[in-house]
Parts: sequence; C-alpha cells; structure tokens
Amino acid sequence: MELLEFALTSPLSLVMQLAPVPLEPILVEAGAYRLGNLPDVTLDELEVVGTPGAAADPFRALQTFPGLQNVGEGAGLFVRGGDVSETRVLLDGATVLSPFRLDGDRSVSFGPFDPFLLRGINFSAGGFGAEYGDALSAVADLETIDRPEARQLGLTASIGGAVTGTYTNTDLLMRLNGRRPEFDVVPRSDDLSGGFQWAYRDGGSLKTFGMRQTDEIGVRIDDPGYSGVYRSDGGAGLVIVSGLEGFGSLGLSWGLATSGSRKSEDFGAFRLARADRLTQAHAKVEVPVSGGFSLAGGAEVEHRSADLAGAVAVASHDNAPDAPKTIFSSCESGTRLAGFGEIELQPSNALRLLLGARADHSSFTGRVTGDPRISATWRAAEYLTFTAAWGVFHQVPDPLLFEPTLGDPVLPSMSARHVIGGITYDNSARFIRAEAYHMAGASVRGDGQGRGSAWGL
Repeated sequence: MELLEFALTSPLSLVMQLAPVPLEPILVEAGAYRLGNLPDVTLDELEVVGTPGAAADPFRALQTFPGLQNVGEGAGLFVRGGDVSETRVLLDGATVLSPFRLDGDRSVSFGPFDPFLLRGINFSAGGFGAEYGDALSAVADLETIDRPEARQLGLTASIGGAVTGTYTNTDLLMRLNGRRPEFDVVPRSDDLSGGFQWAYRDGGSLKTFGMRQTDEIGVRIDDPGYSGVYRSDGGAGLVIVSGLEGFGSLGLSWGLATSGSRKSEDFGAFRLARADRLTQAHAKVEVPVSGGFSLAGGAEVEHRSADLAGAVAVASHDNAPDAPKTIFSSCESGTRLAGFGEIELQPSNALRLLLGARADHSSFTGRVTGDPRISATWRAAEYLTFTAAWGVFHQVPDPLLFEPTLGDPVLPSMSARHVIGGITYDNSARFIRAEAYHMAGASVRGDGQGRGSAWGL
C-alpha cells in the first residue's frame, strides 16, 4: 500500500466558533402528568393494559396516581376531595359530555376509550393553565392517535370489558367475583369508535373522530326506604373535527364537536329521563415572540341543552313506588363563551413561568367570571425540580340544578382556589414526586350551595 505525503507550503488556520448547546426544556408542571406516546411520558398504552385492576381502562390506570381516590368500584376521577363532576374530560380539545359507561348507582363503570386509540393523556390534578376552564378539580386532556405509518389491524378483549367496536358483558366477571346475584341485569354495553387524519400539507392536518355507545344495568339495592332494582339504560355519541395549521412560527389549533347523551333511570318512586346535547367550538393561537418568551390565546363557545323529566319522592325516607312524588319536566339550555391568554417566560432552561387569565360568561348563571392563574418551575439540580402553582377556577353547575322544581334558577358558578407546591426527583431510573396542596371554594350540592376546604400532601 503506497502512502502519499503532502507538504504544506503555508500555515493552516482553523477557526472555531461558539455555538449554543440545546438542553432539554422544563416540562414538569405542578399537579400534571403526561401519559401515552407524548414526550416525557410516565405511562404508555401497554402499561395501561398491564396495570393491575385497571381492566385496560385509561381512567382506572389514572386512579393509581397520587391525588386520586378510588370511590366505589367505578372509573370516576375523584381528585383531591372533589366530586367526579369537577373533573373535565377532553378529547382532541373537545369536552366529552359522557366520559363513562355502565355508570349507575352502586355499580361498576368504565371509560369508553381504547388505550390503543389514544396518543397520550395530559392529566392535571390541579393548578392547570388558563387554557382550561369550566373545571374545579382536574383536567384529563386526551389526544387520539395520529395517522399510522403503516397499515395495522388490532383486536382487543378482556373479561372486564371489551372496547372499540365490540360488545361488553360483565356476566363472567360478576360470577368470578361472586357478585352475580346482586344484578337483575349485569352491566353490559356496546360501542364503536374510530378516527381519520389527513395531512394535506407540511404544517397542516385535519383529524376526525367519532364514537357511539350504549349501556344497560339493573342492580338490586336494599335501602331503608325501599328495596328493589335500580335500572339504567343510556347511550352517548360524539363527532369531533379538529385541525392544526402552521404559518411560519405561528401555530393555530381549532376544533368543532357535537356530542349527545341519553339516560333513563328508575328506582322506586324515583324516575329520571334525560337527554343532553353539547355543541362546541374552540381555537388557540401560539406565537413565539423571542427566545424564552411566547404568547398564546384562544376562545371557545359551547351550547348546552338538557331535556329533563321524572319524579322524586316527597319524603326522603319513603321511596316506594306508590309513595307521594314531585313530578317535574323542563328543558334547560344555555351558552358559555370564554377567552383566555397566556404568557410563557423561560429565561433559562432552569426556570419557567406561566402567567395566564381567562374570562367566562354563561347564560345559565348570567354572570362573568375571571380566573387569574400562575405556575412556576425551577430546576435546582440535574434531577431535582421544584414546582408551584396558584389559580382561581370556576365551573357552571349541571343544568339539572337550574330546574325550578328541584334546584335554583339563579345559582352562581361554582368556584375554587388552588395553591400547590411540590418537588420532583427524576433520573429516568427513579421518579419521585411530593406535593402539598390547598383547595378551597364553593360548590353546588343537592341541598344548595356548600363551602369546603381541603389540605393534602
């Protein structure tokens, strides 16, 4: 092998330039968890399926996280002492009107979503940003999967309940657990869901998702006032169209959705037939102004209607079918308009501040509410991060509570204040988080307006 030698006739100058080294930005937020295939996830779809007792249900898997309480045997998200109705469930940015199936008095319930149809879940147990409104306790923001890179075919089933395009019957589950005699009709349902995505250009995409479900249950209940069978028959469906647009550095996301649900309940003197419809639209614009400084703003509008008819016993201790009843029938409808703005400041990869505010107006309450919010994240060391959040939150009561016979037509919005402080240690092999929180506010209960306060660690 012949070696070639070259002689330099003049000095060779090498010029090196300084270049910034990109570091991982801070993604930790107070009270927030990111699940699925999103960046920095803590739980993917296979872990959802493998979580003991979750029955392949994302909501039941979420119940294993700090800050959530298991109430009964259902999939309801009871967060830090709040009611399940105080957690807002979103799918591709649209509110899910009926986020649970087989949800009845003293019965089991499941979420309607197949974990393999979800790209990820952003779950916040409090202190969430101004983008999210009409929620007191928590937000579960679900995203459906994007267009697959290759053709795929999948089939899932379980004893506890099948999902997506299948029929669910819990008869075997109840027999295995010795609970079959408790049910006149075991919890059963059928559902069908699917989506489509069209990436029509770089930076622009359109996604649609639809779902339909029905459920039925009959459970035996022994109460001092009456012993009999509680029956529930319901159904729900939704259609969502959402899009993403990129115009240089400006990003636009939008969505249109309509969802409906129906439910008939019967137990002694109590009867309730209810049909709900929610039509909504939202849009959000994000603009990076300069390094470490960005702006975001958006608006949403939704129209909610509820047809209600039924009867309740006059005396709470006597719920027999022939007991004296109060009969009611009404149609409640209203519109909610909202706007929000956020400023994100990240002067370094160790510090992140999020300042936001939103305003909501509901024709149900006839009032405008204002919600200021702030959160901060400080990475004190490579694996150690401190978080803090404070905010004001409002939620419009259920339309049933505005019915003149059973409720109060002049109810105000429910309100809460969150104060959260926490510390996180994450070195990939270990993830440890400790948080202290204080939640105080007013909510609507069956006997009127109630106030409460919760502390926790």
